[in-house]
Amino acid sequence: MLLYLINPADEDEIETPTPILIWFHSEPFNLLNQGEFFRVILVELNENQSASSGITANIPYFIKNNLTRHQVQYPLDAKTLEYGKRYAWQVQKMANGNIISTTEAWEFYLPKKEVPKDYKYVNVKSKLDGAVYNVVNDRIYFKYDERYVSSNLICKIISDKREEIKPEVEDVETNEEGLKHVGNNKYELDLKPYKLKKGYYTLEIRDEKKNKYLLKFLIDK
Repeated sequence: MLLYLINPADEDEIETPTPILIWFHSEPFNLLNQGEFFRVILVELNENQSASSGITANIPYFIKNNLTRHQVQYPLDAKTLEYGKRYAWQVQKMANGNIISTTEAWEFYLPKKEVPKDYKYVNVKSKLDGAVYNVVNDRIYFKYDERYVSSNLICKIISDKREEIKPEVEDVETNEEGLKHVGNNKYELDLKPYKLKKGYYTLEIRDEKKNKYLLKFLIDK
């Protein structure tokens, strides 16, 4: 039986803390005997530690038993993979609690991420276009243009379960809550008070003429 890893490749650099782990074996899943199953195991590596040593010695970050597919999405509710750290993973065939076959142990890493000194304000749009804003330090910085004077900013956060939260928004230029200027309006939204769980959300903004602007964002830790 062939049993091997595919992606992330060994010593690969990845950009997402929720990678899809892809592996393969050559026999159908339904040929497993009673008590047999496949599992994937992922560990954090110490400095200068090899992937095989880490799999053997380290406490697992993530284990998923009874695999029935060759793709495993690292879940949002698992322990967060951190930028600047190395991880090792392996798929193991188990029988009655014992490891009877394994893939090689491969490692991957997330590059160090520096917090930008100058915040980049994202333009909110009338329609979602597939782009996702990655939240840094629990804050969203956004802007949009309008052609007339408006003193009220109405906004809400919508979770992927359609739950709604109405946040307070600070006008960066005036430091007055809910007030904005004509033209290039900049706003800062502090997400800490709302204790949002990991996942995807949509920020919806309406002006006084009921024009709607949207921004999809991701909480990944």
